[in-house]
Amino acid sequence: ANADYELSIKMPRGGEFSGSISFVAPNKHFIWFTLEIEAENPPSERTVELETKPRSAIAADITIVNPLDSDVTFDVLMNGEGLFGPSQITLAPKETATYELIYSP
Repeated sequence: ANADYELSIKMPRGGEFSGSISFVAPNKHFIWFTLEIEAENPPSERTVELETKPRSAIAADITIVNPLDSDVTFDVLMNGEGLFGPSQITLAPKETATYELIYSP
């Protein structure tokens, strides 16, 4: 017999991913599929524009909110030269914090 199945995947980040999924019946018969996923990053929350003179640093304060009822540790991924700041920030439940990003060209 044939049946249609809907598979929903929630990606933690954009990129290209591959893997497999198997379906096993009680009689041990199985079928498996390979997956190739191309996920796009969501649009940015906002743009932070920084401008400074060469060999001078400027800081940007970025507000981060944890709406959950448990602690959350965010990994910070920076793209671009001259960007500095902690590689992680942990927020308690319902906490709002400020992440300080330094730009030093």
